[in-house]
Amino acid sequence: MIFLLVGPSAVGKTSIENELDMDRVTIYTSREKREIDDGYIHCTVDEITDNEDLIVYAKLSDEWIYAVSTKELQSGKNMSIAIITNKAAIVIQNLLKELSVDYKTVMLLVPRDIRVKRMVDRNDSEESISARLAFEDDDVNNETLNVDYINRIYNYKYKKDFDEVIEFINTNKG
Repeated sequence: MIFLLVGPSAVGKTSIENELDMDRVTIYTSREKREIDDGYIHCTVDEITDNEDLIVYAKLSDEWIYAVSTKELQSGKNMSIAIITNKAAIVIQNLLKELSVDYKTVMLLVPRDIRVKRMVDRNDSEESISARLAFEDDDVNNETLNVDYINRIYNYKYKKDFDEVIEFINTNKG
């Protein structure tokens, strides 16, 4: 079972993944490295696009993309993957359907002002924050994201809300 943790930047996807007793899907990215970057492999755009096993699921710009390995998704292990936009989540959902891999989608919603404060607190650059917010603002699509669980968080420290998400995931492991 693959658990898709979907939500814009700084909603706590990585924090939740840190609490789960399961592997993360390895994400290949060409974006700048942050201090806390568990589960990411940083590559050039060419290294990602030239690898036939990798599927690009999100493109923030010509220099900033995200990809996953189809072989890893088919491993049969309980795993989680953090996804920042509905568009990217739909791409991953369609890929998992095509690969006949079971999945559950968890949507995390946090007000923008709280997310910006979290990005500043984790030392994201102003350029990175602006790029993320602009990309997320452009996350309009005509397809509906199928969601199994939604968690709306309205405060900066949201440990209780994380616990509810973790409980949902733990009770739905394959």
